[in-house]
This record gives sequence, structure tokens and C-alpha cells, in this order.
Amino acid sequence: MDDLTLDSICGVRLYQRAGGYRFSVDSVLLAGFARLSRSAKMVADLGAGSGVVGLVLAARCPWVRVLLVEIQEGLSSLAERNIVLNRLQDRVAVLRADVSSVASGGERNLLEGFDAVVSNPPFR
Repeated sequence: MDDLTLDSICGVRLYQRAGGYRFSVDSVLLAGFARLSRSAKMVADLGAGSGVVGLVLAARCPWVRVLLVEIQEGLSSLAERNIVLNRLQDRVAVLRADVSSVASGGERNLLEGFDAVVSNPPFR
């Protein structure tokens, strides 16, 4: 992938495109507001982009597993690369899918098994 930057946030390193969707303070705030108890085992990050929110949660809460759901091929590939970069392959995975189909049960009624769901959709 061309034109990538390597950035660090909250102990996580990640590649993101120099232009286009990039994380901002919103991602940091969301990851900080998402308080996960020790009983929370599974987290879904819907519209995960490059994976920043889910990766920060996985780094901060080593007892959870995270599923990053992203429809865009370029961003989901970047999220996969960021998982490897942070050595979180054993606890974080990417599902390339449309969030609306996941939420409505179109993808094996996926969200029923999650203890927490986060999302930081693009709104700019």
C-alpha cells in the first residue's frame, strides 16, 4: 500500500493512509470511554477502518477478543496489517462485511455473542 504513515496512539502502532480516513481524537475518546470489565470477553468494532479503536481496546484489556468489522477492502487489509504489527493475531480478527448485514443477522447473527460493541463511524 502506498502513501502510508506509521503512527502511535495509546501504546498501539498502526499504519494508516496519508489521505482519506484517519483516526482522530474521537477514536482516542471512544477507546477511553469503553470501560470493559473482566467479565467482558468479546468486543465487536463496527466500521473499524484501520482498527484503531479495537486495537487500543485489545492492548488495554488483554483478556478480551476483538472482531473488527469493516466493509472496505483497503481498510480491512490495513486493519489486518495493523493486527500483525501489534502482535495481536491471537485475540483480534477482521471480518470484511457490511455492518448493516452483521447487525441484522445477515452474517450468522454475529452480534449475539458479544459483550460490548463499539463504533466510530465516519461523519466528516
